[in-house]
Amino acid sequence: MEPKKATRRGLPMRAFEQAAEVLKALSHPVRLKLIELLSHHELTVNQLADRLKLPQNQVSTHLNRMRAQGILDRRREGREVYYRITHPHAQSVLRAIQRYEQVHMTFEGGEAI
Repeated sequence: MEPKKATRRGLPMRAFEQAAEVLKALSHPVRLKLIELLSHHELTVNQLADRLKLPQNQVSTHLNRMRAQGILDRRREGREVYYRITHPHAQSVLRAIQRYEQVHMTFEGGEAI
């Protein structure tokens, strides 16, 4: 299926529906942090759990939610399972958050700090 181009009327509704599904899957602080950690290289569930200081089963639940939406994929190497980002826009969301944080840190209470 070829992506539809934006027109003078804006993007087609389907584009917003697809974006909403991805954003729903990312709409948890732990899942966003997982995207940040995975944006540099593949990591195992145990490595991610250690970095987040969360139980492995909780991290697995978040990873599976994102995998079900096509945001992540995994590969097995022996007994280890490595996760990686596969959705092209997941890192765009991360970059938007990073830009927001840069602006937010520049201003406090509406005044430059």
